[in-house]
Amino acid sequence: LLDHKDFLSLEDLQWVNNEKLPKTTADTTNMDKADEKALEFIAESYTAELFQIIEAGIKKLNDPSVNPQIAQTYHDSIFKKVTEGEFETAVVFIDYLAEWSGNQNILKIKTAEPDFFTEFDEKLQFFNRVFEMEDYSQYVEMPGLITETNSLVLKGNSVSWKVQNLYFLFSDYEMHVESRVVNYWAFILSGIVLLMLVVILVVKAFKNKG
Repeated sequence: LLDHKDFLSLEDLQWVNNEKLPKTTADTTNMDKADEKALEFIAESYTAELFQIIEAGIKKLNDPSVNPQIAQTYHDSIFKKVTEGEFETAVVFIDYLAEWSGNQNILKIKTAEPDFFTEFDEKLQFFNRVFEMEDYSQYVEMPGLITETNSLVLKGNSVSWKVQNLYFLFSDYEMHVESRVVNYWAFILSGIVLLMLVVILVVKAFKNKG
């Protein structure tokens, strides 16, 4: 529901996506701040979608005793719970709201049809798998001289990328490398053909003189 461009600058994305590597202490600080902004954006996105789900549930409930703006009233509390990340389903936030507000009628949303939380919970499971993913390195050895790559680690005809989970959240993570192989047989064959042409021209020149 939110646009990451409102939270992250182009430079922030370069740090988060590892398109830039820190070379100084200041760079490391900037990279850490970019990671913090990225996590804040994700938490705010979770919160915004929770608000949408809860408000839709309250509308469906159509109970005058439940304030439609109750989620907004407890924004900071919901955001704090989101950042703690200790939940597996959005349904728990209905329990939180009932506890914080003292209004048990909001619990009726949990039994409403259709289930307002199914799609969100599927997204949540996906994000949890992404965050639990371990960093890994991708190493590629090319058959010839490397002519182009977006890898920041280049050694001889080999390149590598260190891949972290945040790389996939804001854009597709691409790894590309190109190399040029010298075809020695083509050089040899071209040399032989050229030599034969020279020989023929020389022979013809001598014949013409004769």
